[in-house]
Amino acid sequence: MVNLFKLSRILILLGVATLLSSIIIGDMLLQTNSTSQELTIPPHCTIVTSFNSNSIVIFQGNDVNIHGNNIYTIGCKVINLQGKAGIVNNLSHAVYLDENIISLPELLYILIFPLIIIGGIIFISGILISMYLKLR
Repeated sequence: MVNLFKLSRILILLGVATLLSSIIIGDMLLQTNSTSQELTIPPHCTIVTSFNSNSIVIFQGNDVNIHGNNIYTIGCKVINLQGKAGIVNNLSHAVYLDENIISLPELLYILIFPLIIIGGIIFISGILISMYLKLR
């Protein structure tokens, strides 16, 4: 018969290891697929940009209006999820805008997200077995 106490400890450790390793690999994958640049928006000008459908674009700057679909503002950062954006400068001077583009590779969806889910299931299974042993 399998020792349930050892099994619960092994499942908890295996779940934590799977979760942490998949998160670290996913983070390294996103870091290698990100680029940044600085845009200069001339006075009284509008720039329209389009992006790859599997990318996230983060704009950071002051005194510009950003329009488009799937645009969210968090603090002083504007996040554009897929599509195109119009950047409008209505001022009489040029405005500088930082742009960070994060490409989401298919490996993230095929490998990393399932590993995170599997690691979570293994971890929760170990916790449930441990709780069963303590309540028994």
